[in-house]
Amino acid sequence: KQSLVPCVLLPFFMMFPILRELAIVNFMSAVKSAKAEGKGIGIGDLLKFDRIVDTFVGVLLCEICIGIGSVLLFVPGLVVMGVLAFVPCVLADKHEVSFMKAFKGVLSYGKENVLQQFVLVSVIFGFNTAGYMLLGLGLFITLPITMAITYLAYENCKEAVASHLDEQETS
Repeated sequence: KQSLVPCVLLPFFMMFPILRELAIVNFMSAVKSAKAEGKGIGIGDLLKFDRIVDTFVGVLLCEICIGIGSVLLFVPGLVVMGVLAFVPCVLADKHEVSFMKAFKGVLSYGKENVLQQFVLVSVIFGFNTAGYMLLGLGLFITLPITMAITYLAYENCKEAVASHLDEQETS
């Protein structure tokens, strides 16, 4: 199938620093289009270079924060990951939002919904760990699925996240 090839290539993109951040946001953007328009996901959808600075810096900032939380202990890393899980989703959904506004808005939302976000990333982390245990080959299946799950979870809370983004605009 046409949509299967980008899903298989997604884990390869994760190995390259700039492509990783772009692939994460572009894959979520493609999931949004697939859900709204019913179209498949193509390889070109993963390699769109529009908004490269916002995409790269926004996701990299999240990765640095998650890394610092993970160095402290395993659980703080998951908490930080949960609090910031929707930053790539906001960057994929709202092209007019800058990376800093997305980061601050999602951080504000995540602080109010820590337990809900922690459960989400714990399930995703467990699912990806199971994929990794199969000699890493399971990530070719679990990584695209968990990114789509993250975006669809964002879609369920989109209004609440948007209200926090609007608060960032007024302050």
